[in-house]
Amino acid sequence: MVFIDENGVDALTIRALGQQVGMHHTAVYRHYRSKNELLRAVLAIVIGDAFSQTGPLPEEPEKLLLAIVMGLSKALHAHPAVTAAYLLPVETLADSEVVAGIQMMAVQALRELGLEGHELVVRYQMLESYAFGSSVFDFGGAPDHITSRSRRHKMMVDFEFCSLGTSEERVDAVTESAFELGLITLVQECAAAGRLAQPATTRAAKS
Repeated sequence: MVFIDENGVDALTIRALGQQVGMHHTAVYRHYRSKNELLRAVLAIVIGDAFSQTGPLPEEPEKLLLAIVMGLSKALHAHPAVTAAYLLPVETLADSEVVAGIQMMAVQALRELGLEGHELVVRYQMLESYAFGSSVFDFGGAPDHITSRSRRHKMMVDFEFCSLGTSEERVDAVTESAFELGLITLVQECAAAGRLAQPATTRAAKS
């Protein structure tokens, strides 16, 4: 974990990891047969740790979706370099039981909102893209991401942005608020789409 945080995913190799921990690289192969297998383990640890600290997840589907995406965001923001591991165009990296369990909870929550088929898949991918995309954009330049965004705000001709850019703490707070507001909007859209997908009699009974 520390190696990826400090050096990035591209620098990670079995040999480099062995050197980092003072172990011959052949010994590392006893635990992980490939770099991809190692990355899967890292993802499971990062995401598992994030959700182990949240306590019981809510049962109501909208609140559950919010908790899942916020949990993913928290994990990826703490270790932004790990996001690249999920996005690598190689064998599936997100096939650990931990990650698969989180994914299926999200899918089930969307189903409970009334989504099925194409609409279910579209909404799931929308939330997944939002969680990982925001991590890449907002935190991919860590540890200088807040400084960079602050400078971009200062370059704006609008007074509100210029004044905001004078404080990295304010920029960080606005980044977090923007993510949460966007997520709430997306989940509300999922719920609305689910209601529209239900038969008129079902909608009338729920109302």
